[in-house]
Formats: sequence, structure tokens, C-alpha cells
Amino acid sequence: APSAQSGGIPNPTEEYLSRASGVPAPQPMLVVIDLNGTLLYRPSKKQPTDF
Repeated sequence: APSAQSGGIPNPTEEYLSRASGVPAPQPMLVVIDLNGTLLYRPSKKQPTDF
């Protein structure tokens, strides 16, 4: 658990709880993992440099 000095465990917002409780839907996604284990997620083809 995070220490109190680092801010502790945050309380989830109502928006987060509302979105998290929804039914998941499939969506296309590009995930690239390099040999060092770095994870990149590119949510939009229109803005490929906006991570």
C-alpha cells in the first residue's frame, strides 16, 4: 500500500466508478512491447504521437 507521505490510497471519483462499472466493449488497439519491457499504447490513428 502507498505510504501516507506519498498521498496514500486515492479515493475513486464518481466518474471513474461510473465508467468502471459499465460493460466492456471490444475495441481495436495497437500495443507495442520492446525488448526492455516498455509498454506503448496508441489510442488514436489520427494522432499517432499522442500517447
